[in-house]
Amino acid sequence: MRLPEELIAKYPQDGSRYTSYPSVTVMRPIREPGVFRAAVSGTQTVPGRLALYVHIPFCRSLCWYCGCTKVISRDPGKASAYLDLLETETAQVSPLWHADSRIGRIHLGGGTPNSLDPDGLRRLGRMLKSLHRLADDFEFSVELDPRWLDDACIEALAESGVTRVSIGVQDVDPDVQQAIHRIQPLEQVASAMDRLRAAGIPAINVDLIHGLPKQTLESFRRTIRSVAALKPDRWAIYAYAHMPERFASQRLIPSETLPDALLRQQLLTLAQEELAEAGYIHIGMDHFATPTDALALALRNGTMTRGFMGYESGGEADIFGFGMSAISTAGTLMWQNAKTLDEYAVRIKEKGNAWVSSAVRTLDDRIRHDAIMGILCAGRIDWDALSGRWETDANRYFLREQLSLYPLIADGLVEVDSSGVRVTERGRFFLRTVARVFDVRSTGVEPITFGFGGQRSIH
Repeated sequence: MRLPEELIAKYPQDGSRYTSYPSVTVMRPIREPGVFRAAVSGTQTVPGRLALYVHIPFCRSLCWYCGCTKVISRDPGKASAYLDLLETETAQVSPLWHADSRIGRIHLGGGTPNSLDPDGLRRLGRMLKSLHRLADDFEFSVELDPRWLDDACIEALAESGVTRVSIGVQDVDPDVQQAIHRIQPLEQVASAMDRLRAAGIPAINVDLIHGLPKQTLESFRRTIRSVAALKPDRWAIYAYAHMPERFASQRLIPSETLPDALLRQQLLTLAQEELAEAGYIHIGMDHFATPTDALALALRNGTMTRGFMGYESGGEADIFGFGMSAISTAGTLMWQNAKTLDEYAVRIKEKGNAWVSSAVRTLDDRIRHDAIMGILCAGRIDWDALSGRWETDANRYFLREQLSLYPLIADGLVEVDSSGVRVTERGRFFLRTVARVFDVRSTGVEPITFGFGGQRSIH
């Protein structure tokens, strides 16, 4: 689908990625750790689905574009000591879970999880899978850097029961790779994918970035087509966020080498068009999958969800994060671990957990979360379903937001009627724009409060 350039320029797809609502910026320091631990335990009074995120911060070299929480190191001793800390942390937190809950997914992110040696990967896999009972549709996913992926590492991943991997590709153009200090030939990516499949790891995702220095429409088209020929199951096309005042390594990237705002939008639109032509389903925002992938199936049957671990096909889950900077969310609570390796280590040794900041989602937050996730996951908000879940009149509750949707209606991005809001085919390219209408946290606009279930108001 070819989009008019004026629409691409009018609705930039930046800002929150809505992996949560509200965002992590609302968190504040935890003042009473004992009280907070009891609150976390209180989220597990009934059985449910659990998802575990484990942050492995180590990287062997510095990519200049990266804004992740990371530690540049090739010292195996640091990794071994870190696994000791993770073992302590998980042993302290897992008893809080309901006995009948099930782990639906484990995800290792980073940093670079395959910076661990093969024995470390095996140890971590055993540790995590022994914490609790696994769901029947359990998935074990790992982010990988193909530059450090040898056969011994792949064997360890397979033996650990890894079912899905995400390979960081970013861009295959040599000039772009030089500009971001990540030399990674396409042949290296292809070899990694071939060896992973041969080892019996069935599902492979790829991560690309648009908005990198020296990217052009033609160079990015070549990247998309070259990677598509390798037939990955899923794609994520992330936007590069240039914040040199926050990330020192980004100061090595001259601003004048970056695509301007319009070209950034054109690069993403180009990727969407190319992947549609290649037969991939637009899952939502900047994610794509094959028609038979679990995410595509979940999109069709209305069971797809979104959280700190991205789009999910297994249904809603409480996410427990482990490792430095990891984020968790359960019930009405959100919390985050210490962001530096030293502080993380001290807190684990002294307290058994590294929780440093948290937030409680208000009733208004939870209603808006459901509306925003309806947009991002299903492309619609059903007033009756939302009203039934929250015992309120959702149509009336979001009256002001419906008025704010008028420009988007005029541009053919959404349709609104008495049953709800529906994102059009064109509008699926602008999901962030539609979701932002329901986000009062980022605009600072006070929510309108109505009688709630005949008893209370939202605040």
